[in-house]
Amino acid sequence: MLDIWKFPFQALVFGVSLSVCMHSASGIKVEVIPKSPKKGDSVTLKVSDISGSIRFATWYRGKSTDANDQILNYFPREEFKGPKYIEGSHGQADGSLLIDSVSEDLKGDYTVQIQTTDSLQQATVYLAVSGVIPIALSPLVPLLGMLLFSELNFL
Repeated sequence: MLDIWKFPFQALVFGVSLSVCMHSASGIKVEVIPKSPKKGDSVTLKVSDISGSIRFATWYRGKSTDANDQILNYFPREEFKGPKYIEGSHGQADGSLLIDSVSEDLKGDYTVQIQTTDSLQQATVYLAVSGVIPIALSPLVPLLGMLLFSELNFL
């Protein structure tokens, strides 16, 4: 005998289970710190909202998770450089990536895959780098500017 109440209940359980799985797979977040880095700044691609304990993290240059795009693999107490390794970059225990000194050619997408005790989690973030470098001006520079401006007014 077919129980018509059994199928809707199974469908509901399947839908809730699928929703929970999708949430855990997409819950990881990455943010750029500082938000608007300038050339030469140290930047952290900070990972948050990870479920489970981290077993390892792999960072990639771009949106692809192809082995040729690997920056590094970070295991607790060990780090392995990939083909797209960025000089001065380091994996962090929380899965984040630290880049000691960014340059304009490093702007673009970065993808992280983190294997935890619960699941494989992935996220992509865009790194924008400004070419502006703050320069400390000598107190004489504004004075020189005022002198030049005043000279031009008399011409």
